[in-house]
Amino acid sequence: MTPSPLRSSFIHRLLPLIALALFVAALWVLHDALRHLHYHQILAQLRIIPKSHVLAAVGLTALSYLLMTGYDRLAISYIQHPLAAGKVTLAAFISYAFSNTIGLSLLTSGSIRYRLYSAWGLSAEKIARIVTFTALTFWLGIGTVAAIVFIAEPIAMPALAHVAIHSTRLVGVIFAALIVGYLVFITARKKPFRFMSWELPIPSPRLAVAQLLIGSFDWLLASCVLFVLLPEHAGLSFMQFLGIYLLAQVVALISHVPGGLGVFESIILLSAPQIPAGALLGSIVIYRGVYYLLPLALAALLLGGNELIEKKHLFKKTFHHVDRWLGVMVPYLLSVTTLISGAVLLFSGATPAVHGRLHWLYEILPLPVIELSHFLGSLIGVCLLLLARGLQRRIDAAYLLMVVFLGAGSCLSLLKGADYEEAILLGVMLVALLPCRRHFYRQSSLFQDSLSVGWIVTVLLVLACSIWLGIFSYKHVDYSSKLWWQFALEGDAPRFLRATVGATILLLLLTMARLLGPAPKDPKPPGPDELNLARRIIDLSPLTMPNLALLGDKELLFDERNAGFVMYGIEGRAWVAMGDPVGPPEVARELAWKYRVLSASLPILPEQ
Repeated sequence: MTPSPLRSSFIHRLLPLIALALFVAALWVLHDALRHLHYHQILAQLRIIPKSHVLAAVGLTALSYLLMTGYDRLAISYIQHPLAAGKVTLAAFISYAFSNTIGLSLLTSGSIRYRLYSAWGLSAEKIARIVTFTALTFWLGIGTVAAIVFIAEPIAMPALAHVAIHSTRLVGVIFAALIVGYLVFITARKKPFRFMSWELPIPSPRLAVAQLLIGSFDWLLASCVLFVLLPEHAGLSFMQFLGIYLLAQVVALISHVPGGLGVFESIILLSAPQIPAGALLGSIVIYRGVYYLLPLALAALLLGGNELIEKKHLFKKTFHHVDRWLGVMVPYLLSVTTLISGAVLLFSGATPAVHGRLHWLYEILPLPVIELSHFLGSLIGVCLLLLARGLQRRIDAAYLLMVVFLGAGSCLSLLKGADYEEAILLGVMLVALLPCRRHFYRQSSLFQDSLSVGWIVTVLLVLACSIWLGIFSYKHVDYSSKLWWQFALEGDAPRFLRATVGATILLLLLTMARLLGPAPKDPKPPGPDELNLARRIIDLSPLTMPNLALLGDKELLFDERNAGFVMYGIEGRAWVAMGDPVGPPEVARELAWKYRVLSASLPILPEQ
């Protein structure tokens, strides 16, 4: 029985809400596990991690990402399509930098691969096979390592004792059965696997073994990144730690929380009680920065550098092919980095300032300037979270506001606590954004495009994490109504309370402004007036196919100036446009975006 479109849409929208609930639960577990620790104790643990260990983690991260590109190399061999190794490596690195850092809720690795590989001549069917093959390799890798580790070194799971799962050995047996079943299946079956009208060739046994090896070594390298950052005398062998790491990763992946944030940390802390919680959390924070954020930051710097270099005549031919994928990836990459910038400002506003810098700053600036800068910094952080969506949609107003807000945020970081590290980070984001003006061409309202459930949940995740950081940082401060009106140099907690309330109110107002905007009209067949308008536009077109719109059996979407239109039909959740938008090029480009936004906001045709 095929699920109804309405039910499928409901499940699709419910998943981000489930992820939000799991994230909040993970924060509660973290708060309970760290109830005896203070914010400054964790900072102290961060400082005592040897630099040599951090450098080793960086090297292992580089090896891990290099090995991950082997997923795509195997996939290209699987579909038997010749493609330059450099392009394959590029597509793989960008895909995993996004999916590892953000997770599958904002931008899947599959969509990135589709955009890049389709520009290089691969068909949609072959790209679908690549995505399926790489996802399978990913799970085969974690399944193989987990099967070995969970059976050889099972981890106690007292939290699941009431369902008769006392350790991970049973999970290891399940993984082992699945791996063996996969190998037996591809060995015994020679015909392609068919699902409806889709055909998937069976990999050769040699290719399957390569999948297991590359996937397994990738997970081993990834676990080593965190292992070298653990405090000395942690009391864990590598085999024991590997089991804990894999369990945390599996739970984080199932939760669908972006990057497994909070979920991964909670499982690690609960499964390794012999390691001091402060030291362990400090290691995880460094691991997050090295393995997740560092590759993304490097990608942003390289992006800005390539944009500047390609303007020079000497390098234009060299970077001709680079420009083809830059135009596709710039908005997405800058959207992610801007989202991170907003999170940085909110997290900074929720944690105490460095008091030595604060006292030095107080000698130069009056207290009201410091207080106002702290408050405005959090407000700008919320604005960046929401405007990042506009960058993803290539809206020119979003670009201009981002330039202003990133510049202002960098200045406010210095004024509120001489936080030069934060100011440099925001400045780097701004430098990466400045050369990319030409990629943001849409003359559209910021309140016209609706926010998806996934994007709203992501913003709420960041805000919830910011609130938890503040509560954890100031849990030693006794709450009193007087705190709201306490203005003092040492008043970090009152500043956090005021900034959090201001950021929350601003988020509610901006979200309500989006939700209370004009709702998109339900698609319906065109009337006489719409057909007459379409006829006038068709008379100016050199093509004959647009005349099919005059049959009246297709919905028509016009632009704001009624200078062009898109003809399309809807079947269930499928929106099918018949040909390119009709009209001048500048109108057609905006119409394509308008059609995309409308199809996302009204995925199901109302019952007739």
